[in-house]
Amino acid sequence: MVSGDITILRPIGRPEFKPERAAVGAGGAITLRFEAASAGRTGLKLAYRRPWEKDVPPIETFEVTVVVK
Repeated sequence: MVSGDITILRPIGRPEFKPERAAVGAGGAITLRFEAASAGRTGLKLAYRRPWEKDVPPIETFEVTVVVK
């Protein structure tokens, strides 16, 4: 998670990666879990980047507004 109000939407656990196949470097899907911590509205911004490339812009970003009632 790059940004978001954790008093409203809190990440839980660690990201889980499931590869599409067994080959090293194969693509796959990452599952992120969140829980509603309190009522409110927050932006959630996620960024996909290689963890070893610290000074490089993210490969992809995703932004959404989350409303917890």
